[in-house]
Formats: sequence, structure tokens, C-alpha cells
Amino acid sequence: MNRLRRVLTVLVLTSVGLSASGCMTLDHLIDPDQKLRMYGGTSTSYNYIEDPRSPRFGVFVRIVDLPLTLVGDTVLLPVSAPVEALR
Repeated sequence: MNRLRRVLTVLVLTSVGLSASGCMTLDHLIDPDQKLRMYGGTSTSYNYIEDPRSPRFGVFVRIVDLPLTLVGDTVLLPVSAPVEALR
């Protein structure tokens, strides 16, 4: 019974992770209304989590996605840091 519960937990968490609309780093890069900035995806995700009007499921998805967004923003630092420094 415990093994079945673990398998179901892994399946649910995997499904939630895959059903996310996408990494906030990519959303930050694709959105033409936002200027490129250092850790822009991470700050957008954090602001969404802190907003009391955000739905609980959305907050849960952002919390799961936050480490990946942090890694993505760190990888983009060689691009975003000079852009922000030149402004």
C-alpha cells in the first residue's frame, strides 16, 4: 500500500510540474512588454507567490517552478547583466 501511495504521489507531482504553463524565465524573455533584467523571471514568480489574490494552485505551481526559474535566470546572467548595466 505504501508503494502505491509513493507511486501516485510521484505521478501527481510530475503531472503538476509538467502542466505548468512554463518556466517564468521563458515567460519573462518572451513577453515584449517587459524589459530584460537580472533575475526577472524569479522576481516575477516571487511576486506572484506573494500576491494574496493569486489562486492557490497557481501559487503551488510557481513554488514548484521557482528552483528551475532560479537556475534559468542564473544561466542567463551573462546576457541580462550587461543589458541591465548598460541602461
